[in-house]
Amino acid sequence: MPRKVFVYISLLLFVLLSLFAVPLVVQAGGACGGTYIVQWGDTLTAIAQRCGVSMEAILAANPGLSPYLYAGQTLVIPGPQTTPAVTYMAYVVQPGDTFAAIAACFGVSMPALMAANPNIPNINILYVGQIIYIPTTTTTGSVGAVIVPTPTRYVPVPLSYGSAPARTPKATISLVNHAKKDVYVSLQGTLQNGEMIVREYPVGRWLNVSVPAGWYVYVAWVGDQKFVGQFKVSGEKNYTISFYSNKVVVVE
Repeated sequence: MPRKVFVYISLLLFVLLSLFAVPLVVQAGGACGGTYIVQWGDTLTAIAQRCGVSMEAILAANPGLSPYLYAGQTLVIPGPQTTPAVTYMAYVVQPGDTFAAIAACFGVSMPALMAANPNIPNINILYVGQIIYIPTTTTTGSVGAVIVPTPTRYVPVPLSYGSAPARTPKATISLVNHAKKDVYVSLQGTLQNGEMIVREYPVGRWLNVSVPAGWYVYVAWVGDQKFVGQFKVSGEKNYTISFYSNKVVVVE
């Protein structure tokens, strides 16, 4: 009887030791180089540093991913990179700059620019002199290196970011410059399907544009004066946005 008890105890100890000897390769949230379940307090920056990959690589592996994560979200995490390092150039915001305009100027995507600037909670609100970090890929240099160039003013041109489904109703907006100053407006819309689009225009005297239906935030520069507001666009209707030296008026 004691011999049997000894054998049972020995087997039990062997099983327990075997279990503890197995390395735990899958952590609470998931694993690098595979799928990862976002935990409370996680950020793209923290996950990227933990897994030895860039934020751009995570964004590329998860098309449409917003840099604002939520607990329980599933991400695809690529394996550690041996590709060129990502550095960051600091850009000083100039009068008339918008997030989309800066992204287009430096040839980076809006999601990549947002991921590089997690300290900016609202991309619609920029101020002159603010520092925006521009991600750039180089074959040398260290990750996180910052180069501060001499600020140069971005020359406003029409810009378009995002697209609407083919059958989305559209409205016509007349942009009218009454201010006799340089006017540049960014129309940042959220469509019914949740997609975000951006349409930006320099306004001479008068300009007609077509935009899909949705909720819009406008960011307008009239000379050096900035105006921000919002309005709803319904399909097959006409709207007028009038720019004055001291105000912006939207009417249907």
